[in-house]
Amino acid sequence: MNKQVNFTTVMDYRQTFTVDIDFEEIKKDLMANADFDDEEVQGTWDDDDLLYEYAWDLIMENPDKYRDQAWGEGDFDNEVVYHDCIL
Repeated sequence: MNKQVNFTTVMDYRQTFTVDIDFEEIKKDLMANADFDDEEVQGTWDDDDLLYEYAWDLIMENPDKYRDQAWGEGDFDNEVVYHDCIL
C-alpha cells in the first residue's frame, strides 16, 4: 500500500517536492525511531494531517532527495506551503 504526498512551496522562489511513502516503510521508521505501536502507525497512515507532517519532516531532513523542481534560489527560512495533496 503506497501513498504519495506532494508539496509546492513559495516565497520569492518556488519548489515542488514529492514523497512516495510505503506503509511498511513508515511502519518500520515509526516503530524503530518514535516507539509507535501498530495502532499508532495505522493512525498516522489514515490521518492526512499526520501524514503531511511526516512527509514534511522527511523533506526537511533531505530536501534534495524529494525536490522535483525549483525556480529561483531558496531556503527554508520562510517557506509557505502553497499547495499540497495526497494521492
